[in-house]
Amino acid sequence: MDAAERAILRLRESPEIFATLAESPSLTRALGVLEETNRVTREAGTRIFHVFQALRRFARLDESPRQWADIHEGLESALGLLAHRLGGGIEIVRELGGLPRVRCYASELNQVFSIVLTNAAEAINGPGSITLRTRATEATVRIEIADTGRGMEQEHLERAFDPGFTTKGVRVGTGLSLAIAFRIIERHRGHIRMASEPGRGTTVVIELPIADAHKHR
Repeated sequence: MDAAERAILRLRESPEIFATLAESPSLTRALGVLEETNRVTREAGTRIFHVFQALRRFARLDESPRQWADIHEGLESALGLLAHRLGGGIEIVRELGGLPRVRCYASELNQVFSIVLTNAAEAINGPGSITLRTRATEATVRIEIADTGRGMEQEHLERAFDPGFTTKGVRVGTGLSLAIAFRIIERHRGHIRMASEPGRGTTVVIELPIADAHKHR
């Protein structure tokens, strides 16, 4: 309980003030407004703190450029920063397997997750879902991000990772973003590909090498 809440509680528990409030509807309303303002301010502060924490994890500002990173943490950080885009009836479904840590440029991978999730959210008109699936093999970590959006024609799918590709009304409308994602995954010696059909959504599959990563779980 913060100082403002304690002060309001003392006001409500004071017999003299309680009697005054009972005789004055305007003062009762004013106290109610004060309580609601304090509640909204406290919730806003909590949200700001969580956004800051997500941004800090997302950018990895306090860590070396290359480190052992938790893929699930990166996905959750990207989701946290995109919460304002994932409203409007979009459900996030998690089907997560056990993953080892991966030696990588964590902030760059977080950028990839943000790009893919943004595209997925923008592809969904109205209610829908984005499903996150992860699993590990002996050699790779596999991340799937599947949406229930409008999907793409094959001709557009083949150009999705081309720099500057954009078509009005098509899922990939962010120009260089997917091309950047492609280059980042390529830098990690991984693979990224997409599968899509009009009206049936899109799935992005990312595979990253994890040689010896099992030693750093």
